[in-house]
Amino acid sequence: MTAQFAERLRYQGNDLAMWEDPLRDYFAMGGRHPGFARDCTAMWRGYVGSWEIVDDRLYLIGLHGTLKDGTEASLASIFPDSPDRVFAHWYSGTIRIPQGRQLG
Repeated sequence: MTAQFAERLRYQGNDLAMWEDPLRDYFAMGGRHPGFARDCTAMWRGYVGSWEIVDDRLYLIGLHGTLKDGTEASLASIFPDSPDRVFAHWYSGTIRIPQGRQLG
C-alpha cells in the first residue's frame, strides 16, 4: 500500500502534516464535490488540503489537486463564495499530527 500525501496544518506558526481528512466529512454530509482526478497512487482522494487553527477553530485555507476536467482545484471549486478560507464547521473530530521518525 502506498503512503498517502498528508493534509497540511498550520498551527502556532508551524507547518505540520495532519493525518485527518476533514473534507471527507463535508462531502459525506452532501457538500459540493467537484470530482477530483486521481493521477497519483499517493493521493487517492485527489487533493491535499491546507488548514490552519485560529482561536481554536479549524479553517481550510488552500486546496491542491486537479479536477476531472483537467483544471486546477482551488477553494472556489468547492466553496465559490469563500475563495480565501472556510471555517470547517462540519468537522468535530480529533486532529492527529504525527511526530518523530517513522517506525517500521
